[in-house]
Amino acid sequence: MKKILSGILALTLAGALTMPAFAAEGAAITAMNVTTKVGTDPEATVAPESLKENAADEENMLRISPATLLKITLKLEDDSTANRSMTFIANQKLAEGESMSGDKIQFIDEKVTADDGTVTIQFRPRLNQSVGIYNMRANTKGATMFSKFYKTVTDQIQPTLTNASDTPKKQDIVVNINGYTQAWKKENTLYRVVNNELKPIPEDYTIIEPTESTPNIATLKIKTTSEWATQATHTFRFVSTNVAYNPITFTAKITEPEKTRIVKIKNTLKLSEMEVSESLRDYIESKPERFTIV
Repeated sequence: MKKILSGILALTLAGALTMPAFAAEGAAITAMNVTTKVGTDPEATVAPESLKENAADEENMLRISPATLLKITLKLEDDSTANRSMTFIANQKLAEGESMSGDKIQFIDEKVTADDGTVTIQFRPRLNQSVGIYNMRANTKGATMFSKFYKTVTDQIQPTLTNASDTPKKQDIVVNINGYTQAWKKENTLYRVVNNELKPIPEDYTIIEPTESTPNIATLKIKTTSEWATQATHTFRFVSTNVAYNPITFTAKITEPEKTRIVKIKNTLKLSEMEVSESLRDYIESKPERFTIV
């Protein structure tokens, strides 16, 4: 395994890599894994499809801020990967007729070449660079150039989510959103992640606004009564649309329904009001007369 730590690697590559050098045709270079990390938050997996082939395709394009560490693992889809070096560069999208310059290039924090032919690059946007569309490219001899676009943005207040505890079927999954803002809520939508595809669940979740006692903590509740809510571990992801917040991915495990059956009479002088456990709901709703007071 070869590891390069360099703050000037991108500039070195910029001098060595010209567009004709990227003109090879052959085996494909693919993004095997893309992750983002902000501060001490856990590393979040990002769908490789968020790296776009067309700079104009900004919908669901990956967006990163200077606080975001972006890591991407590339692999040459070819059996003969031995002794091949892969070059990589990321730079601001150039306007027509505009030439490359050092101030438009992203510094590469780390580049690691593994024995299996994969190359992992990590970097974050430079603070002194203007935000906008950037192009990352990779190439090796005999391969088709890898060229994808992403977008840089100014820092946003990024909330964090607590881990969800195991939740019995038909009860709500409850997750605390720390550092919550209404601006974040407005721009983000919660999806289920199934085979790396985002599945909307608009009717199945709500966000309860913070209270005076916890002004920066909101509560996310996800219903588990729909058909998708099987007894398994499910992956969810908040994704922004127009404003570049980093995706937030978390998991929650749905377990078998509670079997405990409890009827609670809060006031024995008022038998018309009772509380029952969730496991009794279907039983009572199917035949309400079972609880008729005579």
